[in-house]
Amino acid sequence: MDHPLMDTTGGTFKIGAGLLALLAFIAMGWGLCPSGTPADEGLQLPPAVHELTVANSKDRLLAYFSLEHGFTTQVVEAVRTGVPVRFTYQVELRQDRFLWDKKLAVVRLSRVITYDSLKNEFRIVQEGPAPKTTTVRSLEEAEAMACQVNDLPLVPLSGLKSGRTYRLRVRGGAEKVASSLPFQGLLEIFAPWGFTTGWHEISFRY
Repeated sequence: MDHPLMDTTGGTFKIGAGLLALLAFIAMGWGLCPSGTPADEGLQLPPAVHELTVANSKDRLLAYFSLEHGFTTQVVEAVRTGVPVRFTYQVELRQDRFLWDKKLAVVRLSRVITYDSLKNEFRIVQEGPAPKTTTVRSLEEAEAMACQVNDLPLVPLSGLKSGRTYRLRVRGGAEKVASSLPFQGLLEIFAPWGFTTGWHEISFRY
């Protein structure tokens, strides 16, 4: 009796070829076969706060941290099409105590990134009482400006007590800047956009 997959007279051969094609497709999805793009190209790690640490200037406690994987596919697509994207960070400093912690500082900061397609440049605005604008040429530079925070002042050193334990925690997020286009707000209800990370926390003794 002939093996069905070796029959080259018509229909049975087509079934065998289709099965081989299906197996090849599955193998590519698992990264078992080479292809033009990596099998995991569509996979993204979730945004998260990393590299949180503290230092001090002459008279103030300073915080440093970064937002890793913050430039998601959504963010990049929005920026590339000219939609302003706001990155926000919430920073909290507390002093450990027996019954409840004492909150020493809550700092909120935001940075808005906008792409100018005519000039082929990215503009990053550090929002606040005295806004600061920086212009860069590459997406990588824009990401560094939006997702790395250095020398963030928290509290005067005079407000810290020697030998005490303190906890610093940070979370970040991204959102599209509100649009004035009609029905834009209604559309966003049905198409939510953006993210907020979980808290990242460290403890330190002063």
